[in-house]
Amino acid sequence: CGGCAWQTLDYGVQLEYKAQQVRESLEHLGGLRDFELLPAVGMADPWRYRNRADFSIGTSDDGAVIGFRPPGRWDSVLPFSECHLLTPAIEHVRGTVEAWLRENDLPGWDPRTGTGYARHLLVRSAQGGKEVVLSLVTVPDELPDAAGFVHRIRSVHPEVVGIVHAVNGSKAEISTGLDSTSLWGRSYLLERVAGVLVNVSIDAFFQTNTLMAHALYGLV
Repeated sequence: CGGCAWQTLDYGVQLEYKAQQVRESLEHLGGLRDFELLPAVGMADPWRYRNRADFSIGTSDDGAVIGFRPPGRWDSVLPFSECHLLTPAIEHVRGTVEAWLRENDLPGWDPRTGTGYARHLLVRSAQGGKEVVLSLVTVPDELPDAAGFVHRIRSVHPEVVGIVHAVNGSKAEISTGLDSTSLWGRSYLLERVAGVLVNVSIDAFFQTNTLMAHALYGLV
């Protein structure tokens, strides 16, 4: 899907190369010399760590398809059933929304023709998947059977604490900073980082790797 460029390498080797990139940047861009570069701090388990996914929505012969755009392809969406970097909660929500769109004959977006209905699905999780919020981005139109959509999500995913409907009428492929309506619940997550409880809104910038955010803030 284009999201993983390092997975052919052992994780320890990945860290070595990433540290080398940092050194080269400090030397060639920063003009620094004779400094000590500490080893990269890696994860104990480098899988299932991403707390956010921004899915594109396209259309296949089976209906709407929610996935990622392959490298170099702005006009197609690669379907998938599993991503080893996402938290399972995000993955499961993706499947539920895709099934609901197909059952209601709501097509995905075709950027070539500028037609379709559903454009993006943004899903965020906190506390290891104990809280999830989602934003379904469509063309500027009402969400058909919004109450049914909310009921479907809540009945399958008790960890979901908020559901948002956002609209994008431009050609730009964006999923944040849009006009939006809260369909149910809250549009933010509660996450505890380094002992501090923070509100993370659906549009906010936040480290996609919560466990390493703890490590980063601890070092700082």
